Amino acid sequence: MTHSVANSLGAVTFGCLGQLGELIAALPDRLWVKDTGGWPAWQHIVHSIATADVFIPGQSTPPPDDMTEEILDLREVGLAPPDKSTVMSYLETVQIKLDAFVKSLADTDLLEANEQLAQIGLPFNLAMTLSALGGHTSYHVGYGDALLRSEGLPGVF
Repeated sequence: MTHSVANSLGAVTFGCLGQLGELIAALPDRLWVKDTGGWPAWQHIVHSIATADVFIPGQSTPPPDDMTEEILDLREVGLAPPDKSTVMSYLETVQIKLDAFVKSLADTDLLEANEQLAQIGLPFNLAMTLSALGGHTSYHVGYGDALLRSEGLPGVF
């Protein structure tokens, strides 16, 4: 069994989640709560982590306290931002879940359906899952990166 394609897709996806950690560290408190693309910067990050958790098969990771499904799904603006250390811990837990998932995959597994996503109407195989997760995460990191740059700070890209 080979793992080269699974490991490559996993590395890209893991790198995108890593950029969320860089973004958490780079955002000063005043920008943590500032709107960008219609949502506070922190909410883009928490949403991305929650989405990663849904995409990765297995037991879900509890989000930070007071994060409702509406806040996590970007259907409602969160009024009480979680502190950065709480969000970083949430991210690290989901990264561990992603790492274990990728390590469990052989290349031949990538064509299997992601049953967890199929239950919510997303007929993705495991390769599509990793690819979509990386792209989705990068999309939201882009909002934080643009916010940093608009304030004259270095971005994370």
